[in-house]
Amino acid sequence: MKFSLESNFLQELFYDQAEATVLSDGFVLETTTSLDHEFGTISYQESGLGIGSVLNGNYQMDKDLLFNSEMEHPCLEMHFNLTNPVRFGEKGKRGQLVEGMQQNLLSLKGGMGFVEFEEGKAYETFDIHLTAGFLDQWYGQHKILDRFIKGMEGGASTQLFKQALPVTPAMKRIIGEMKTCPFSGLTRKIFLEAKIHELFALQLDLSDVVSNIGQKQSLKPVDVEKIHAAKDYIRLNSSTPCSIIELAHKVGTNDFKLKKGFKELFGTTVFGYLQQVRMEQARQFLLEKEKNVGEIAELLGYQNLSNFTAAFKQYWGYPPSIILKGAKNG
Repeated sequence: MKFSLESNFLQELFYDQAEATVLSDGFVLETTTSLDHEFGTISYQESGLGIGSVLNGNYQMDKDLLFNSEMEHPCLEMHFNLTNPVRFGEKGKRGQLVEGMQQNLLSLKGGMGFVEFEEGKAYETFDIHLTAGFLDQWYGQHKILDRFIKGMEGGASTQLFKQALPVTPAMKRIIGEMKTCPFSGLTRKIFLEAKIHELFALQLDLSDVVSNIGQKQSLKPVDVEKIHAAKDYIRLNSSTPCSIIELAHKVGTNDFKLKKGFKELFGTTVFGYLQQVRMEQARQFLLEKEKNVGEIAELLGYQNLSNFTAAFKQYWGYPPSIILKGAKNG
């Protein structure tokens, strides 16, 4: 059975049944809400700032859910899908499927929209809703951004990337820092708004990387093949990594071409990709509940447990113990 839920009914559910906490220190308005229902469990935290709001949503679905919502005004959204694939779009249209660990900058026009969730899956989204004038200060300084802004002015929904692109390790690190921000008051507001600008800069940088692929032709087809071979080697040997020079020699290139080409093709560094592979494997091992933290650290090539724990927390924004607790409760 698929549940079909309208936004006004969800608001009534939250009003009648949800546990909600609203705190304001005069600088950041914090709202934390959770709801248990037949279709699943929904919880989210929203931080209201001067330039917009930060929303971290978690959804554990017990039934298929089609959530219909209405936006009264256009919305500028930095969207980061951190777990399972999710489909969303304008009501009456097929929408787009955004895979896990993908992101985009979206300009959504007002009107009816939908999001689809699947039974038995958990979802985590990290969205930043920005004020309409957030991009105005940079108009005329960046071709890709200018094209996006002109698309916004046209009244139709548009997006910075034609297809959602990966959440890079640097983006994941910043999201983790925002979720675990230790500050309060004005310091918290300044910190979160600075991190929003950092995330936006990384999105814009990635747009430059993507636009250069296939246009500048700085990489010959044979070089592209070698760099893909290096990526495969990293993925298959993440527990016993070699140096960049050794990796370059293994695939038949030099370290300069490898570093430059890796960034151009994949939008991250060689080390950044290694860290991404290790941390994703670590999270999967923890969810499988077949190994303890020490065994996982050793399996992934960490000789020091504290180094592994620190790396995991920096990447995901929380320590391995959080997943272990959730697995035990499940």
